[in-house]
Amino acid sequence: MFTAVRAASRREGIAIRSALRTGRLEKLKMAEILRENLSFEYLLSCWVDNPAKADDH
Repeated sequence: MFTAVRAASRREGIAIRSALRTGRLEKLKMAEILRENLSFEYLLSCWVDNPAKADDH
């Protein structure tokens, strides 16, 4: 039972992070089009939540 709950929680977390990544990608694309400079903190948050890295949790 505990494993099923943890698996469901993990799937929800993945879905939320995936939605956030989509929003970040759109913001990055718009910044490129408008030639805007995004803050270092924003760019770092995109880097840290990289979908290409393995999810160890």
